[in-house]
Amino acid sequence: WATLHAILHNPVVAAKMIATLDHISGGRAGLNIVAGAYRGEFEQMGAWDEKLDHDARYDLTEEWTGIVKRLWTEERVDFHGRYFTIKDCVSQPKPLRRPDLICAGMSARGFDFSVRETDICFIGGRDEAETRAASLKAKDLAAKLNKSIKTYAMCTVIYGGSDAAAEATAQKYRDGLDEGAVLGMLESYGASFAGRDNAMVARAKGAFMTHTVIGAPRTCAQKIATLLADCALDGLMLIFADYAEGIAVMGREILPLLKARA
Repeated sequence: WATLHAILHNPVVAAKMIATLDHISGGRAGLNIVAGAYRGEFEQMGAWDEKLDHDARYDLTEEWTGIVKRLWTEERVDFHGRYFTIKDCVSQPKPLRRPDLICAGMSARGFDFSVRETDICFIGGRDEAETRAASLKAKDLAAKLNKSIKTYAMCTVIYGGSDAAAEATAQKYRDGLDEGAVLGMLESYGASFAGRDNAMVARAKGAFMTHTVIGAPRTCAQKIATLLADCALDGLMLIFADYAEGIAVMGREILPLLKARA
């Protein structure tokens, strides 16, 4: 998956970049679409437009996404919209298959965009019940639009030689929590997160900003399967403290157990 920001990346360039990546990866490319809310990041590059409010950024992103999709399938594209104009545009190569699109819009407008325009809605919640509700809401809206949607969420995996060892590691992370740093990071994501009783802040105060699976490999496999089922999810983005080691453990010890359950 590659992440591109609609207010920063030209849609024609974006379409060509992802199509090229799709060829390099043998048809495995995916695109994470971000409307852009991190004012501090964009302002330093002169890319923040004060005239675009939250919903307008999604209106722009909708045009952007439509252009990208057309450039992946059509030989020549003309488009005259409110935010973009392209004339007799040719983009080669075409992707080997239409890359999967994902978006994590959390607002009402963002959620609607994610379901309408992408293949995967990236969701979250304070707990499993909230995440399940968001997943079912996305799937219900998709059904009304006569389409299907997958839902993914984030999950931090903390593994150890035993359940007790894994829990000890998790507690070490909790004890080392720097709440000010975490809330500062959330503030940089758009300021509206900081100090509010939302899912990200609630989880951050517990040291983890995602669903968490803690235990020995067998326990982790069981908890991952349960999380997928209980939250009506189609997939998870896994987070590890050490990705090189974590991915190896996942592939060697946890994934085979999950495949055996399928």
